[in-house]
Amino acid sequence: MISILKRRHIIECDFLPHSCTYTTNPDGSLMFKEFDSSTDRVDKHP
Repeated sequence: MISILKRRHIIECDFLPHSCTYTTNPDGSLMFKEFDSSTDRVDKHP
């Protein structure tokens, strides 16, 4: 199984130049919000 830190790193790299914030759910899944720095738009990804 891949660690949460590794998953976060992969996601951050995939969504550059956008930035992300993360929440770890009780079931071990990862919720992240993607921010577009040019528009300040937020997209949530379960």
